[in-house]
Parts: sequence; structure tokens; C-alpha cells
Amino acid sequence: MRILIFAVIISLSAAFAAAQQPTACEKTIARAFGDAGAYFSDPHDGDPIDLTVGLTALGNADPNDLTLGDSHLYASISDPNARSFIYIPPGGKLIKIKDHQKGDSVYVGRFGNGDSYSIIQFPALKQTLCVHHMINVELKDVQADGRIKFGAMGTGGGGGGEWSFRTVDSSKRPPTIWHPSFHYHFEMFAGLASSLDDAKERVPFTALCTDLAKKGF
Repeated sequence: MRILIFAVIISLSAAFAAAQQPTACEKTIARAFGDAGAYFSDPHDGDPIDLTVGLTALGNADPNDLTLGDSHLYASISDPNARSFIYIPPGGKLIKIKDHQKGDSVYVGRFGNGDSYSIIQFPALKQTLCVHHMINVELKDVQADGRIKFGAMGTGGGGGGEWSFRTVDSSKRPPTIWHPSFHYHFEMFAGLASSLDDAKERVPFTALCTDLAKKGF
């Protein structure tokens, strides 16, 4: 019995240690959509850990329900003051929003609470990504790796995106310190949606990750 208990402890310890690292898919999406050092957290990939808040499931994360738990792109896994631009990787197409508000970019829509969103289609995958909380949205420079810069992170019209970012300082009591920070929110849908009404069936990031990895991200 002691041997069995010891084996279980070793197994749990190994799983706990593994959970402290982003998954391969999370790393791929961070490289494809963010600046160097960006971190992506997907609570539906079998590892519901968000390292910006410590070893804690994000929201009501449920790997079997894509509507529970949020997928976020952060500028850094450890620096709450970092900021990242956001990019469209090769294969993605930024869609003009038909009912955009006066004064907004044609690529920005608004939820009822004023939060911003943009729509990126991936025609080869027949899937669509909806991204929330961008500011300064417009098609900008094409990068050497083929990505197109199209938005920024922070206050000033994006709406939402604020986040309590956790760091640890062992010299303080309690050691956990919370900092205000920002993120982008990602939701993936089946089909090529041109509006929120078209975006109905949530799908995992698996196909997108596979496609991006083949392209070197």
C-alpha cells in the first residue's frame, strides 16, 4: 500500500510540474499572434492552468464545454507591465464589420457593453477567430515572417481586457502580489463567419495550432 501511495504522489507531482509550462499549442498561438515573450492560456486543452494567476483553473474552465473558461493572450507570462501588439498570421483574413460604429475602424465591432471585437477568417480551415479588447485596429506593416500587425493592448477604447496579474515576492507577507494588466480574448468558431450572428459553434484551437505549426510558428 505504501508503494502504491508513493507512486501516486510521484505521478501527481510530475503532472503538477508539467502543468507549470504552456502546452505546445499554447506556445504556437502565442508566437503566431503576439510579440516575443507573449503567453497564451487555453483552459480547454487538457491543462486548465493560467500561469498569470498561478496554478489555478481560469474561470469555470471545463475541457468538455468550450463556452466555460476563457482563452487569453498576454504580453508576458511573468511581467504584468509588458504590452504586446497583436498580429494576423499567414492564412488569416481580417473582416470588415458591416455595422461598425461611427469613429471606429471598419474592422471593429462593439458588444452591448462597449467592448470591442474583430473577426479573422481562416479560409483554408473553414474556421473563424473572434478577438476581443483591441485598440488602434487597422491593417499595418507586414512582418518578415508574413504576419500582419493589426492592433494593440491596453486602455483607450478597447473596452474590457483588464486583468489581475499575479506575481510572487517571497520577501513580502503575503507573498502573492496582484497587478493590473491587460489581455486579448480569443474564441474560435466553425465556418467562415462575417458577423457575430454567424459565429455559433465553438471549436477548439487544434486545427489552427496544427496549421500554424506547419508554417513555422
